[in-house]
Amino acid sequence: MQRKNRVYKIAACIMLFDLEGKVHVTRRADTMKFFTRAWVFPGGHVDPGEVLEEAALRELHEECGIEIKYSDG
Repeated sequence: MQRKNRVYKIAACIMLFDLEGKVHVTRRADTMKFFTRAWVFPGGHVDPGEVLEEAALRELHEECGIEIKYSDG
């Protein structure tokens, strides 16, 4: 079966560990269309022209208030 006109959206997420090795997760809202109230890693869509690392760090800041600057070097 061939699927025509399929739209794919690129997303990025980040797995963040604290100094004790505990991983940070967020919980999706009741109003979300998919995976309602699921525990997930912070993440979301990738903006046009944005690299995956930048998108993951932007989403971490938007969703959790944690700001980490991206450096490709």
